[in-house]
Amino acid sequence: MRNTTDTVATNYTVPITERLSPRNWYWRVYAVDNLGNVGQYSSARSFQVSVQAGLPIALIVGFAGVVPAVAILSSIVLLRRRRKTEVEAFERKNLIAAYVFSKDGRCMFTHQFKEVKIEPQLLSGFLTAISNMMKEVIDETGRSLRTIERPDAKILLEFGENVNAALATRSASREYRRRLKAFLTGFEHDYDGKISK
Repeated sequence: MRNTTDTVATNYTVPITERLSPRNWYWRVYAVDNLGNVGQYSSARSFQVSVQAGLPIALIVGFAGVVPAVAILSSIVLLRRRRKTEVEAFERKNLIAAYVFSKDGRCMFTHQFKEVKIEPQLLSGFLTAISNMMKEVIDETGRSLRTIERPDAKILLEFGENVNAALATRSASREYRRRLKAFLTGFEHDYDGKISK
């Protein structure tokens, strides 16, 4: 039996009308923030309902509802707190420019959030060259360079199936990288036929 329950509360008690039968039960949660972004499912947790001599079944079922409710409460609070922190860590004022470029270094798209004095084709070629050098010469595992950093700015790199993307920013967090990756995935999806040509 699979049940899904939506709640805006930070706890959940199994209604007595659902009478959980004696066996192992499993549950997991995910959070949705105010913007509608859906978080990942938590790890599955379990609890056991058993009938013990001398205890009324209603008491056992009531206790079984309390145990997962406490765990659900803590999971939802932690997910919401983490999500809020990540969203707060993303500020548009820190963005400098975004680029999408082909595997051979040709710039296909650029958007400047602030005035940038460097030619997009030159930057795309440089990022491709430095990434390939790091992957082939220095890093024996073949991993790609993901960040170029100096004290006052960073360039985040993401590598797609057909194109790559870069985001120049004054400061960065996991939220910047998550959004860059989502943008790259969307770009590849929307322009799939044109990229191959």
